[in-house]
Amino acid sequence: MTPQPTVHLRFGEDVSEAMIETSPPENDAEFDREFQADAAAPNIPIDDFSVTYSNDTLGSDLSYIFDNQATRTNGSLSDSNIIAGGASQHHSEFIVTITYVFFALSIATMVQFLIRRIPKCIRPPYAVTLFGIGALFSYWSRKAAHGTWFELFAESIHLVENINPEVVFFLILPPLLYEEGANLNWHVFRRLMWSALILAFPGVVLNLFFIGLYAFAAFGPSWTLPISFLLGSMLSTTDPVAVVAALQNLHAPDKLALLIDGESLLNDGSAIVGVLIFQNMIESGTFSFFSIVDLLFRCAIGGCLFGVLFASAEVLFLKIVGKFDHSWPTLETSIVVVGMFLCYLIGDLLHMSGIIAVVSLAISMAVIGRGSFSHEAEHQVHAVVSQLAHFSNQIIWLAGGHMTAAMLSQSDVATDPIEWIRMIGLYLILNLARGLSTWIMYPTLARMGYGLNLKETIMLIFSGLRGAVCIALAMLIRRTDNIDQHTLNQMGFYVAGAVMLTLVVNGSTIEMVYK
Repeated sequence: MTPQPTVHLRFGEDVSEAMIETSPPENDAEFDREFQADAAAPNIPIDDFSVTYSNDTLGSDLSYIFDNQATRTNGSLSDSNIIAGGASQHHSEFIVTITYVFFALSIATMVQFLIRRIPKCIRPPYAVTLFGIGALFSYWSRKAAHGTWFELFAESIHLVENINPEVVFFLILPPLLYEEGANLNWHVFRRLMWSALILAFPGVVLNLFFIGLYAFAAFGPSWTLPISFLLGSMLSTTDPVAVVAALQNLHAPDKLALLIDGESLLNDGSAIVGVLIFQNMIESGTFSFFSIVDLLFRCAIGGCLFGVLFASAEVLFLKIVGKFDHSWPTLETSIVVVGMFLCYLIGDLLHMSGIIAVVSLAISMAVIGRGSFSHEAEHQVHAVVSQLAHFSNQIIWLAGGHMTAAMLSQSDVATDPIEWIRMIGLYLILNLARGLSTWIMYPTLARMGYGLNLKETIMLIFSGLRGAVCIALAMLIRRTDNIDQHTLNQMGFYVAGAVMLTLVVNGSTIEMVYK
């Protein structure tokens, strides 16, 4: 009988043994690896395998390790089967996903209700609260006892922590981006558009340059310039949900909230183009001017043009529907909802930027699509898209908390005090870089649109919160070749720290700064 390779798993002080059967058997080698249950995954060089173990106390922990950790390496779990002797079967991914969505929306709705009962003077921002709760649940999920009611939710949290980031982009971002863009007050935004474009494109370039230089100088010899600028690109995306909500509560000028919102809407796309450029440079090992130009034209310009064309086709379709039936709210709403996901998907399949395509679609619909809906459908479309965006916001902030907690717990990084000092330094550099880039562009910004005064400029600098898009990008670059595992863990740790600190510090004090 062919001996089976084994893996030794250390749980606290107890060492248990699991049998890994390769399918088909690849070799007779033994894999002796010892690691903490919640530590970073080892690279298990097998493709399809099933795990059989008889120790009931391992329970779901072992399934978490192989289902969630091994998938981050070269392993494929399409045929995996976890069998616990006498224990319950591992839950299907579909059940786990549905469980997470149900629990996440239930928790977020309850938090939304309770937070409104807190006096305004001490009420924490809703997004920051959800983020913190998500991080706490991530910690508790590692302590969940096998067989308890919390086990299924804990399993779903582990699934989210290691989810394919492209799923986040496709399912969560289109409603958020479309809702922001389609609800823009075009008459106001057209005067602010050039300011938002300057902040979103030259501003992103300046930010990634300053952040990249800090990373190159401070993070060690493995941080080459392309890797450093890759981090700078990821951290150039902003998520101003908490800031805009605070400005609305303070009855701040609409132009300020609209400028911050418009910048965020546009800089997600430009920052992702930067990520693709430096990721391609790292993987190829060379600098190619033509590949950079190709990415810029294909992703940025191509995405914009595709969004405009898609919006034109959608408006034409709505007018055709209107000729056959003057008022058909359900169909008109379906066209809009399906359209925003389809626009992202087709744009991504054509190797453009799906994000830029959806942003372009949303803004185009705000300009040319207003009169395309029947009176009854206009309110329904707004209500449905707003509710989808609200659900997406709730899930993305809770999930962002889970992902941040998971990245901060990387064992080979989080235990080093130097890494925490570097992370705090990075947070300071983020704010300094945004301040410097805004100062450089201030003479132009002050003369464009409605202009900017000193107070609004300070708010613009302080509004550079980082969110779940940064986390998703950090997960996306884990697939990048030619970056060693320790550097990837560092990158995830720094991104998670930047998200946490900007949300907790900037997000919680924004009202005080404005006053």
